[in-house]
Amino acid sequence: MEPVVVYHFVLCRRASYDLGDPVAPYSLHNVVFQLGPEAGETYPLAGIDLWVSARLEGEDGHEFWIDVVRITGDDEFSEELITAYGPLIAPFGSDRRTMSRAWHLRRVPFDVPGLYEFRLMQGDEILAVASIRLED
Repeated sequence: MEPVVVYHFVLCRRASYDLGDPVAPYSLHNVVFQLGPEAGETYPLAGIDLWVSARLEGEDGHEFWIDVVRITGDDEFSEELITAYGPLIAPFGSDRRTMSRAWHLRRVPFDVPGLYEFRLMQGDEILAVASIRLED
């Protein structure tokens, strides 16, 4: 079996699904690359809902996880696993094909401002990364 190919992996505030359009069923709303507290809010931010959208190619069934990792350090790089979502399933079927998937990540915890990565994982392998900067 050949590995899964990831064509895109995007973070957004909301995704909707249209059953009438099987070729392009997902619409992404408010694609995000940076976020910050709303007026009157402070860190930690614990109630942010995000979606990740992926365009994948594969066969058979695959299980994925999404790891949320905080990246720190200017002189010395370090990373901290904040949370993980999964298992997330992509049922490709017996023939290799391409599919879109969007997964809702509820209540993503952001304790401090900084750089965060959302990593699409299959076992210990990172298949794709979407980064987001949390600002003061």
